[in-house]
Amino acid sequence: RQELAAMQTAHEEKHLKLKKKYDRRLQQLIEDLELRRKIEIHEVEERKNGHINQLIENHEKSFNEMREYYNSLTKDNLGLIRSLKDELASLKT
Repeated sequence: RQELAAMQTAHEEKHLKLKKKYDRRLQQLIEDLELRRKIEIHEVEERKNGHINQLIENHEKSFNEMREYYNSLTKDNLGLIRSLKDELASLKT
């Protein structure tokens, strides 16, 4: 009987050791996966922010080109109107 109790105690101790070992392993895996997830999220956010910045730069460049084009067009048209007014005034006199 004592032998059986000793074997049972030894088995329970072995079981507890294994349980603690695999609980630690599981916790380490959870921590590793959580760290990997955070790193991947950070990388995705960096790519997203880079893409947004590139879109903003492209938009600003295109907007400035359009503004320059329409400013030039307006300037040319005002010059044409001025020259036509001068021509009209010279024809009236």
